[in-house]
Amino acid sequence: MAVYTITRTESGKKLHRFLRQWLREVPLSAIHKALRTGRVLVNDARGEAGQVLHEGDVVRWDMAGGEPVPHRHRAPGSHAPAPPLGLDIIHEDEDLLVLNKPAGLLTHGDRPGDQDTLIDRVLAYLGERGDLAGQVVRPAAANRLDRNTSGLVLVGKNASALRELARAIREHRLSKEYLTVVEGRLPGRGELRDTLVRDNAARLTRVATAGEPGRPALTRYRTLDARNGLSLVVVEPVTGRTHQIRAQFAAAGHPLLADRKYGGRAAFGLTFPLLHAAHVRLPDGREFTAPLPEPFQRLLGQIGLET
Repeated sequence: MAVYTITRTESGKKLHRFLRQWLREVPLSAIHKALRTGRVLVNDARGEAGQVLHEGDVVRWDMAGGEPVPHRHRAPGSHAPAPPLGLDIIHEDEDLLVLNKPAGLLTHGDRPGDQDTLIDRVLAYLGERGDLAGQVVRPAAANRLDRNTSGLVLVGKNASALRELARAIREHRLSKEYLTVVEGRLPGRGELRDTLVRDNAARLTRVATAGEPGRPALTRYRTLDARNGLSLVVVEPVTGRTHQIRAQFAAAGHPLLADRKYGGRAAFGLTFPLLHAAHVRLPDGREFTAPLPEPFQRLLGQIGLET
C-alpha cells in the first residue's frame, strides 16, 4: 500500500488527475482499472475518479495489481541516501527544499562548463533517490543568490511548487531578510527607494540619473548594532533587482564592507562582502532561518557587533 497525504499544492485537483501525476510509472489504463476495482481509497473510502481532493486528505493506492511503487513514496524504512557533501538541508517536503547555500558556490550555472552548482547537487541528491523519474520540469531555485552570498535558497521540486513560489515572489507575498555589515552608522530603521539601471557589460547596477529610465527598487532596513564606524543591518529587499542591496546602500553612502565593486573598503582580510540570506517567510506562514556562517560570526566578534 502506497500512501500520500494531500498538500496545499495538490488541493483542488480531481483524484484521477492527481493519480496521473503521482503514479508516473503506472500506465493510464492501470490507474483507471484500479479506480474501477476499488483499489484507490481516499480517507479510507473508495475513491471516485472525479472527486475533488483537499489538503489533508489521505490517498491510499493498493498495489495488488503489481504496479511499481511510486518513487517518492516507498515504504517507511526503505533506503534513502544521505544528502551529498555540501548540501545543507534546512527543510524538505514533497514540494519544497529549503537549503542553506555556502558563500562561494553558484546557485546554478551562468556559463557553459560551470560545474558543482547548488542545483547540480540538488539534482544528484534527488536523482539518486529516484525522485526525478518521469519529471518533465526539473527542480529549480525560485530565488537566486550571488556566488558570494550565503543563506536560504528555495527549490521547487515540481512544476506546481515552482509556479506557486514564482507567483508569491512576483506578488511580494514572500518576505526575505538578509544580514550584512555596512560602512558608517545608520539610523535605527528606514527604507531606500531608487530607480536602478543594470549595466550588463560591466556586470554592475547603479542608481539612475534624473529622467533616466530604469526599474524601481525598494529596500527596507533596521540596524541591530553600530560601532567602530560599521553597522550590522537586517535588510528586506521588497523588490528583487540584481545587486539591489549592494547598489542602493552604496548610493546612500553606506557600501557593504569589503564590497570593492561598489566602493566599499577592504578590511579584516575580506575578499568579498558578507551578505547572508538569513530568514524567509512563506505566504502560508511557514518561516525558515539559516544560521550565520562561521566567517560572518568571526567578523562580528572582531568588530564587536552584536546580533
